[in-house]
Amino acid sequence: LQAPLNPNGVVTEYVLLVDAALVARRANESVVLISNLDVYTRYNLTMVVCSKIGCRSTTLFARTASGNPQEVGTPFGNAVSSTSIALRWNPPLQPNGEVIAYEVQAFEMYECDALATIPKATTCNYIACNKNEDVCGTRCFDPTKYECCNGVIFRKLGLHICC
Repeated sequence: LQAPLNPNGVVTEYVLLVDAALVARRANESVVLISNLDVYTRYNLTMVVCSKIGCRSTTLFARTASGNPQEVGTPFGNAVSSTSIALRWNPPLQPNGEVIAYEVQAFEMYECDALATIPKATTCNYIACNKNEDVCGTRCFDPTKYECCNGVIFRKLGLHICC
């Protein structure tokens, strides 16, 4: 919203309403920062410009920018076969904008009991690794760049042999 190009006399006051609620009243400023608005929300902005003769208003509809989704639920799934899982989810309760994509990441889970080299002080239920990673002790590693020797990860040197 901007001040009128040809006011009928000297402007005495600017009044800004957001969704019919008074936000600002200015005598000689023509800029107002409106803060603490909700994410990705459409607002009705009305500017009233007054002179000694009278007032005139103009309205603008504007939307705040998108933000990160909030209140994202946990996906749920079930095994369809021995090699596939059907995964389902609900949209976020507060999308805070248009949801343009869902990203699904798959991790291979290893039960800690199956790993013989876990230190006694570590508590573990599962270790989640990316699909292309292996487990060494309690850590995941890229087997194309590293190797595991007795629970310790080493950079692959080609001639290294575990003792």
